[in-house]
Amino acid sequence: MKYKILTHHSLKKLILIFFCFLVELQSQPKEVITHKNLSDALKTPNEVQILDLSRNQLTTLPKK
Repeated sequence: MKYKILTHHSLKKLILIFFCFLVELQSQPKEVITHKNLSDALKTPNEVQILDLSRNQLTTLPKK
């Protein structure tokens, strides 16, 4: 009888560990690409997360 309780308890722990592992996999962010060219970033604006224009020495941004 004690053996069945231990097995049931171990199964619960295993399921919990597996669930935590799946949640961890889902929470891993996708690779973030830093765009350094405005024209390339404007081709796919919905995918741009980081836009680094510091080396371009821009004084104004285009209206488009």
